[in-house]
Amino acid sequence: MSIDNHSVSKVQWAKLSLVVFIVALLATATLLGGSFKSGTGSISLLEQTAQSNQYRFTIYVDGSSIYITDYSIGNSTKLLTSNLMDGARVINNVLNKLSSLFTISRQVQMVQLKGSFIINTSILVPSWCILDLRSAVLTLANATDEDMITNSHHVLGNEMIGVIGGVLDGNKVGQTGGSRANPASALIHFWSTHEVLVRDVQLKNAKWENLLFSICYNVLVKNVDSQGAGYMGIATEFGSHDVLITNCRTYNNEVNGILIAWNNVTVVGNTTLRLPDGYNIVVSNCEAYNNSVYGVSIEGYSSTHNVTVTDSSIFGNVFAGIHIGTGTNLLITKSNISGNGFGCRVTIGEQDPVAYDPVNGLTISNNTIHDNKNGGVYLIGSSDKMIQNVLITQNQFFNNNGSDIYKQYASVQSY
Repeated sequence: MSIDNHSVSKVQWAKLSLVVFIVALLATATLLGGSFKSGTGSISLLEQTAQSNQYRFTIYVDGSSIYITDYSIGNSTKLLTSNLMDGARVINNVLNKLSSLFTISRQVQMVQLKGSFIINTSILVPSWCILDLRSAVLTLANATDEDMITNSHHVLGNEMIGVIGGVLDGNKVGQTGGSRANPASALIHFWSTHEVLVRDVQLKNAKWENLLFSICYNVLVKNVDSQGAGYMGIATEFGSHDVLITNCRTYNNEVNGILIAWNNVTVVGNTTLRLPDGYNIVVSNCEAYNNSVYGVSIEGYSSTHNVTVTDSSIFGNVFAGIHIGTGTNLLITKSNISGNGFGCRVTIGEQDPVAYDPVNGLTISNNTIHDNKNGGVYLIGSSDKMIQNVLITQNQFFNNNGSDIYKQYASVQSY
């Protein structure tokens, strides 16, 4: 593909760079045998380690200095830096040492942070490591424009990573850069990582996503409070799969509370690279409310499948409680969907309706859908892209303004 340097904007170059990076990730996965290989780890092992409170290091703030305690050599304590703005650098030095230790021990190591830290570059978490932030507050410094926490190897990938507890503040008003084509300043962003645990964390005010998973699998997100993101509260993309999001609250975000399986990348003009879609993703016992567009949005292309939203409360979202742009074998069940624009809105992927395939296989059952301003369930396909195989059953509808169920170019069974 030839490109005229004088006619391509910086944003288009950023998109092209992102495509090249993702293709490299997918190629690496293929070379490793079709996917990033699991080792001997598991999320249950991460949870057991987190509950043990057995630390390898504690890094803590005392006054204007940062210290470290090494529990492997008699609980010895030493000064790391007297400059609080040096916090991320000294944390990364410790984590890099931990990465070397892992090659010997093959055990999950836990590092504790205590106190208030100013973070001015990304914290790089190695494999087989848990960051315990239960006694910490991390704030992104002005004009950092980087993810606050990410994994150490984006291309080769990581495994067995945990982030537990703490308050993470993205200071979005203090960030200057980043765009959706070249996003920056997520609070937690993992690339090509498997066996991931994120729990008991308060996330707020990211420039873009508070919590983002790209090409990740075997992920547990539990008891996370995510608010005030400039884009998404919690998001999966680029084929992330086998993800459980449970007992979370995501609210007051500037676009969506939860986004599942976003994946299209436009290179130049209308050229679009279709990347793998997500699958086996469950949202359970969550609250998604007061978000500026959708509470939960399910996107992707034709292969987004096996996505469930269950036992959740989705209310007060401006445009719709749940938006579905594509997918197969989708289930919305046992949830309260109320006070939104639309309760549940099913369309052909609005971000790219030409490339998207319509929904084919959706069940909406045993929900309470009420007091939505524009209607209960709203399904709009097109003459050449019919929404297929939709079952709407055993729901309670009341006080919706407009139709409880409205359909156009959609094959629906309801009773």
